[in-house]
Amino acid sequence: SAHRADHLLDVRTEEKSPLTRLKGQAIVALSGIGDPLSFETNLETLGATVAQSWRYPDHHPYTSRELKSIEDLRGGLPLVTTHKDFVRLPADWRESLGGEIFVLGIKLDLIKGRNTWIDILESLAGGKRK
Repeated sequence: SAHRADHLLDVRTEEKSPLTRLKGQAIVALSGIGDPLSFETNLETLGATVAQSWRYPDHHPYTSRELKSIEDLRGGLPLVTTHKDFVRLPADWRESLGGEIFVLGIKLDLIKGRNTWIDILESLAGGKRK
């Protein structure tokens, strides 16, 4: 399998945008994942310029104070994070962060053994392939 960037999700409007939205755009990156450099490189490959990045330890539980600090330093640039990180933001993230906030949507592509995976999942679900 392989993970690949699929879309941007505007977390305020819950609307998806194409990845081309990042092309030529200066952004800030927020991540608390095992390989933050890979995330940032992915953003740059999509045409974004990562002007600032905040890297936290994997599975970091974000605080309102941290978000307010990021907001004070990001200079109004769009913030891009991972879905894994977005769900760990505090409940009051809307009060702490202004401006544009995007989640980089990732799609899992099954490169080898796709039919085997589908068969196993369908058998576990008790269904049959249509």
